[in-house]
Amino acid sequence: MIRRPDDVGYGILLHRKAEKYFGHHHRLMDRHVPSGCHPGETATAGDALAVLALGEAIHHSVLSDRPWTVRDALQLGATWNEVAAALDGTADEARGILRTYAEVQRQQYAETEMTGHRPSGYSREEYQSVLALISLADDDRSS
Repeated sequence: MIRRPDDVGYGILLHRKAEKYFGHHHRLMDRHVPSGCHPGETATAGDALAVLALGEAIHHSVLSDRPWTVRDALQLGATWNEVAAALDGTADEARGILRTYAEVQRQQYAETEMTGHRPSGYSREEYQSVLALISLADDDRSS
């Protein structure tokens, strides 16, 4: 039973979340169609709560992927203006997404490196590489 985004579980791929979402969503939509498309399937409050919770889980997944997708787009030749358009924002807002993520990743690397465990996050070189992307002019391409 899904009532909160955390009920969806971690490690569930986005397309699986979407499949669950649409299963519940279809039952809800049948309430608004005169003859219904799925006879015998009656929507419940649980369906409505699952749609809300799954929608939030999908939203969180998409937002958490956004910084590295911005990086990938730039590394693959997109411009900041193109990234900004895809995000429906400005180039400076898009840069802010990547800058914040890079700073967190660099800090994470430094902290895990000090523990003696295998570091995770951005090494100094990876961080410098991202800073180079951030410094590109709005219409410049990296490749």
